[in-house]
Amino acid sequence: MWFLDGEPPPNQPLQNGKYSDRIGRTAGAKNLDSAAIDLAVLAHIRHAETEYDRLFARGTDRHEARRMVAGLVDAVVRRWLG
Repeated sequence: MWFLDGEPPPNQPLQNGKYSDRIGRTAGAKNLDSAAIDLAVLAHIRHAETEYDRLFARGTDRHEARRMVAGLVDAVVRRWLG
């Protein structure tokens, strides 16, 4: 997905003043399933950037609530992509 296919973040200084393009990466992170990461990011957007939780709390069916906010979720993804 978009956040896995882009350029790596620019080098950041480490505490010892050296630079590395591996900041934030660990051996364990290489084993993460990219589909699971995609779903987690989309879920975050749905809950943090839309009215999904309010719709669901008011009794809207989960699938219908997701359909209702899908366009906004897509817009947020596009905005984050720049």
